[in-house]
Amino acid sequence: MRKPPTRHTNPTLRPLEVKICGVRDEAGARACADANVAWAGLNRVPKARRCIDAAEISRVCAALGAVQPILVLRDLTLDAILAEVANAGVRAVQLHGEESPSLGAALRQHGIFVAKALHAGHLTESTLVQAWSEVAQRFVLDGREAGSGRAWAWHDLNLADGRLAGVPAWLAGGLNLSNITAAVQTVRPAGVDVASGVESNTTQTQDPAAIVAFVAAARAAARQASCN
Repeated sequence: MRKPPTRHTNPTLRPLEVKICGVRDEAGARACADANVAWAGLNRVPKARRCIDAAEISRVCAALGAVQPILVLRDLTLDAILAEVANAGVRAVQLHGEESPSLGAALRQHGIFVAKALHAGHLTESTLVQAWSEVAQRFVLDGREAGSGRAWAWHDLNLADGRLAGVPAWLAGGLNLSNITAAVQTVRPAGVDVASGVESNTTQTQDPAAIVAFVAAARAAARQASCN
């Protein structure tokens, strides 16, 4: 099993962390590897459109090469998360529900990398954000309808060096080729997280050409923002 980066990984070592979420077949995994993205999200939320079958995870991870897989989970108990991690052989999780910081802390004690999704409503809850900042190794800043492909009011985000409360933050929610340049240059996140924005309209799976174009645009925007 590959060891995920620690909380204190310096985002400047990779100009912009790019995560492709909802990868569920070998073709999508190879597209991520070819584009040299940092992360690939494997959705394990039951009944979600992008949920990957547990039997496919090992093949998908093998096709990812150096890309770091991360399990996307929602509102599971500690034991259930540990079972998912053990079965998948993936030691990184992205928590996308109303999980408590104490659950995140318990996962950290098991050596699991923890990313926590915060939707727009959470961002006004300073106590919650602060509590999670002591635990999370990445924040995923998303709209209220995660995975919907709908953009939200990310223009109002105020990040310091790509971080929220000291935690490197990935921007998510409705990102695509038409808005990624403005999103990166406006918010200046440590990373970006995309799903529907790089999917084929016909197959609803990853489109390799769309991934390449999105990643190139995101990185170019990050380079330009760093010069300003």
